[in-house]
Amino acid sequence: MKLDFINSNLEQLKKLEGFDILELNYSKPIDEKLSKAVILREDNIYKGFGIAWYEKLHPFRQNIYIKVFKPYRKRGLGTRIFNYMTTNIAMGNLRCEIDAGNIEAINFLKKFEFFMIKKKAKYKFSTEDLSTVFIPYGDEPKLMKISELTEESRDVLYSMLLIDYNRINKSNPTDISLSFENWKANITKDLLYWDSFFDFREGSIYSYLLSYKSKERDTVLLKYTSATRRDMRYGKFLAQACRNLFRNYKYIEIEFDSKDLSKDELKKIFKLKKKNSKHIYIKNY
Repeated sequence: MKLDFINSNLEQLKKLEGFDILELNYSKPIDEKLSKAVILREDNIYKGFGIAWYEKLHPFRQNIYIKVFKPYRKRGLGTRIFNYMTTNIAMGNLRCEIDAGNIEAINFLKKFEFFMIKKKAKYKFSTEDLSTVFIPYGDEPKLMKISELTEESRDVLYSMLLIDYNRINKSNPTDISLSFENWKANITKDLLYWDSFFDFREGSIYSYLLSYKSKERDTVLLKYTSATRRDMRYGKFLAQACRNLFRNYKYIEIEFDSKDLSKDELKKIFKLKKKNSKHIYIKNY
């Protein structure tokens, strides 16, 4: 049997029978210019592939994804692909995002000394999912829209967000050479200024909640939120902001991250249903 590895790219992978682009639907879309791929062929039959890519904001760790097509599993081909990738196209520290219930993939990663660093789960809520819990005490927040801020004040908020973002992503920080303008361009893409809110207290921004366009027109995506203190005032701020959003949207979509404690307050606002989660594994060299 003749085993071949063909250096490839994402565009060629899309043409493979058995390849589903939705499998690579990570938290952020893949930039084809920052990705490399390999296709495994045996006796002129395509049996699997691997892809590695960087994210623009995170050049210190490569994401990887490996798949062996069903008829050819349990033959060590996944190991062959991984070894080829780490020798030829996936260099340095690695990251892999998988479904929590994919035991086969988890065991595969553990074999190569990957370890889990966090869990993520995405939920889609309607008004029916709002909790009846009401927070009666604490200061009343002053809910204002991001669109009301001056450009200078928005930059202050984006700077706060960068600090919070790097605190949450310690294992995969942003590029140290990243300019503020590039950071701002990334986090303001698809930002809904008129549906994003902040709370102003004692002359400064106390908390914020940023909303983004979703693929569905009746849905809004909540991506970033934090506060100088996670107290009852912050909880009230989030509850008011979400009720405001339900005036314009049927659904609110939120991805909870086990490292992002700021979003824990949102869990008090909604009735959480059991949801399949993603596990993030990394390997350091």
